[in-house]
Amino acid sequence: MFLAKMTTEQAAQAFRLDPVILLPVGSCEQHGPQCALGTDFLIPDHLARQVEALPNLIVAPTVPYGVCPYHMSFAGSIDIGYEGLHHLLHSITFSLMQHGARRFLILNGHGGNNPAIDKTALEIYHAGGVCASIDWWSLAGQLDPSLKGGHGDILETSAMMAVDPQAVQLQLCQPMNSHAPSANTDCASIQKGTNSDPNWKISFHGGSVRLPRDTCENAPSGWFGPRDPADSTAAMGKKALDLVENFLREFIEEFRSFPLGSRQRPFSVIRKRSEEASTASSPPSYSQRILSPCSSACRKAAMSGAWANALPPASSSRRPKTVKYPPSTFSARCSKVSVDRGVFS
Repeated sequence: MFLAKMTTEQAAQAFRLDPVILLPVGSCEQHGPQCALGTDFLIPDHLARQVEALPNLIVAPTVPYGVCPYHMSFAGSIDIGYEGLHHLLHSITFSLMQHGARRFLILNGHGGNNPAIDKTALEIYHAGGVCASIDWWSLAGQLDPSLKGGHGDILETSAMMAVDPQAVQLQLCQPMNSHAPSANTDCASIQKGTNSDPNWKISFHGGSVRLPRDTCENAPSGWFGPRDPADSTAAMGKKALDLVENFLREFIEEFRSFPLGSRQRPFSVIRKRSEEASTASSPPSYSQRILSPCSSACRKAAMSGAWANALPPASSSRRPKTVKYPPSTFSARCSKVSVDRGVFS
């Protein structure tokens, strides 16, 4: 069932049955000159549609944005950042938990999303739920080593040809042209291409070093991986998608038996802490500003000899003393104002 096509009453009934919530997540980013910007969310969305009819499964709307700061030199890429994606995933899943959902399966199409996904999954676990995630491209390579791929290379390009042939322009393919930062280093990691991270590793004297750079410096053509996308075929893409789809069907059934997480804190407390964190950087209130000894309101009141009246009423047990000082003594004593006691020390 697609959540977006259900009525609120249908959703309420479905949540009572402990359904699995399938949440496709991707990114809108460059995939070389030949492949569509939406590759990372179009493929998970396609896979979710293939298994949508499974019993007691709810497919949530696909999240089309992800984390890709290293691709921003390529037109059309959209980066919402690690915190942005985490906040979005947390809000989606915890909203559904309020309605009774406890089991989440995130179908991921972009390696840069994993830190935010893992953080959300652990929060769900601590709130009494369970959340698993699958990187479809890694799974395809595990099920069939001949399908191992990187970013925008033969695997993703072939999969997109199977999903939407019009989203691929093979005639635009270019060589990878990986760039090492010096004569004694190489970009072996880029050429192996796992798509699990931006592949920032370089090799030097037999060891590996992480060197964060923009993709345009690592691989100017935008794609990287073990095999050239120019050799992509729709048949290869269909083979990969079929393997992942069959795995999904079996795993979803197994996932229904997974134990729920340990509810370390009440759900309402976790939600409240999340809301408090989002407002932690809010500007001080008016009462906070006027209590500051350096505030203009306090300064004016003190210069007029009636500064104590500018403070809010204290409790009867700790009412501030009304002490007046001539204006000439204010500047020397202002730094020693005790707001708690309401007097100069």
